[in-house]
Amino acid sequence: GAPLTVALTSTVTGDPSVTNIVWYGWDFGNGVTTNGTTLRAVTNVYGSAGMYDVTLTVSNDLGQTAAQTRSGYVTVYGAVVYVSKGATPAYPYPAWSQAAPDVQTVINAAQAAYDAGVTNVLVAVTNGVYSNASISIIRAITVRSENGASNTVLDAGYVPGRRVAELTATATHAVLDGFTLQRGGGNAEMMGGGILLLAGTVQNCVIQSNDVMREPKGAGICTSGGTVSNCTIRANKHSGYYFGGGGIYRTGGLVT
Repeated sequence: GAPLTVALTSTVTGDPSVTNIVWYGWDFGNGVTTNGTTLRAVTNVYGSAGMYDVTLTVSNDLGQTAAQTRSGYVTVYGAVVYVSKGATPAYPYPAWSQAAPDVQTVINAAQAAYDAGVTNVLVAVTNGVYSNASISIIRAITVRSENGASNTVLDAGYVPGRRVAELTATATHAVLDGFTLQRGGGNAEMMGGGILLLAGTVQNCVIQSNDVMREPKGAGICTSGGTVSNCTIRANKHSGYYFGGGGIYRTGGLVT
């Protein structure tokens, strides 16, 4: 995460008669440049999250010059990434003005940041109805709405087999906070049409209008681990020949 110190080394290949490099010029893409005769290897500190192009220009002892730019060569992750429909997306979505409109896209960036060593990563989601939603959280990140469940809706569109959200067994300490999760399952045979919770915490959410059928359990939420806290679970439906928990089916975890 930012600030990040990056080490860069130049490699020049070709005919030995033209590869005796006597000058190196670096443009690190964050407004910092440097040049000199001994700068085959350099370091640069990136103070802000974002993707950066790096350009290297070299000159040989014959006075010939060559340059190469690597687009998006350095990625610096931030501790907060953003979801909004009204922005111009720019990976890794480090500001509201660079937010992505798709929740899972930003979750993927947050999980990449976690894997890169950034701790306490937050996905901040602004108001809106996010259609065709189907999110999967596999790392210890927090996904939180800015203004609560009444203003931030994850809608799976009642597509058969599409679950609104899953927190997998590797999502220990993950948090999903402040959403309405609705129209998941699509009357398909699946566990947890609204949410499948194996680890982590779901809190301050409304889980409604999800629908599964027959043997699978938990139309609204199916939980075998983790914690469900301060959630409203309503108007979910399990249909068929089995008793499967229209609102919630719990084999483990806590509901508070």
